[in-house]
Amino acid sequence: MDQERCRTSFRAEHVVSRRFTSPDCLRYMHDYGGPAGFRLAVRHPTRVRGLVIQNAVANAAGRNLDVSRELTPFWQRRDAETEGAARQPLYRATTRGQYTQGSTRLHRLSRDAWPHDQASLDRPGNGAIQLALLHDYSDNLAQYSAWKEYLLRHRPKALIAWDRGDPYFSAQAVGFYRAVPPDAELHLYGGGHFALATQIEEIPKATLSFLGAIEERG
Repeated sequence: MDQERCRTSFRAEHVVSRRFTSPDCLRYMHDYGGPAGFRLAVRHPTRVRGLVIQNAVANAAGRNLDVSRELTPFWQRRDAETEGAARQPLYRATTRGQYTQGSTRLHRLSRDAWPHDQASLDRPGNGAIQLALLHDYSDNLAQYSAWKEYLLRHRPKALIAWDRGDPYFSAQAVGFYRAVPPDAELHLYGGGHFALATQIEEIPKATLSFLGAIEERG
């Protein structure tokens, strides 16, 4: 039951936290990893040494409003009709767009990047898991105030690596992170949703520098 819950729900931090008990860790959070990381951080704030947030939101305004409007009926009432829009992320065109839309450095994109992702999405039974996760995602919106409180109260060291061309998350997420958490280090890039696919040199370099600064400060 615990294993199935971890596969289909964001509300399984009590299960995950039993397995990841390091008292001193850095969390790299992207997309779905944002809610997962914030939930664990709220549950065990003293275990967090720092956060690297790469296109993951913690405020409602940071989400693309058009995308949210498309998913709202599915979040409110899940049935065969509302699942139609929710299945869009499973299609090849959507997967490709997650890598290409908004990116200014497509020459860096591996030709295997999105086809490899699509092959994973097409695995038998995976569509049902993805729909369950997407439906459960609505619960994360209700956690935004708790995540903001965590950031303000515990003031974790944070690096924000953000791609301006992300079709899912808006520039208002950047505005949020400029103020919360205090003193966050912000880097803006010209990529799409999957930043590392085209910013493979820049983001790791910034991350290593961030880690070095944490080590120096102790």
